[in-house]
Amino acid sequence: GITIVAPIKQTILALGAELGYYYMGNTSSTSEYSEVGIGDYDVTSSFSGSMIPFHMVARIDPLMSSDFPIHPYIEGIAGFKVFNFVREFDTYIYRTDENLPTEKEVNKSLAWSYGFGGGIRVKITDGFFINAKAHKVFGSETKYTDTRSIEFHQDGTYSYGTTKSKTDVYRFTLGISIIP
Repeated sequence: GITIVAPIKQTILALGAELGYYYMGNTSSTSEYSEVGIGDYDVTSSFSGSMIPFHMVARIDPLMSSDFPIHPYIEGIAGFKVFNFVREFDTYIYRTDENLPTEKEVNKSLAWSYGFGGGIRVKITDGFFINAKAHKVFGSETKYTDTRSIEFHQDGTYSYGTTKSKTDVYRFTLGISIIP
């Protein structure tokens, strides 16, 4: 992800925004079926998910204007997270040696979020820092596919259930900071 903050002149406060991307994993399985008139066929299902958070950032950085090589800071964030879930189903029919068009379903959901955290920047050279930070991020409830509930039926169709949960996370970040 990326965080961009700009200091407010003559203060220890900086304001900005952050944008991230989190890969939440994927799963894939192949099931074999046989149907009168069609013959044997395989259905390969895959499921993947990701999260894209966007937050406004308010940072208190007491050593922002100093030449001291270590800069601790605290920050608060508020914004939202977009969850993206993709399901794909590929069917291969043995008798005709053909792949049917991929069935693809995309579900997106949004969760409001806010949090707090702190970090430390360690100066490597002028304008270049190693940055480590941690946040506790509270999120509203969102609905998404329950991957344990996906069922494939003999006729090649599928069904699945959804679940709701809070979207609270602990987030740890290690990166670089460039301060011109």
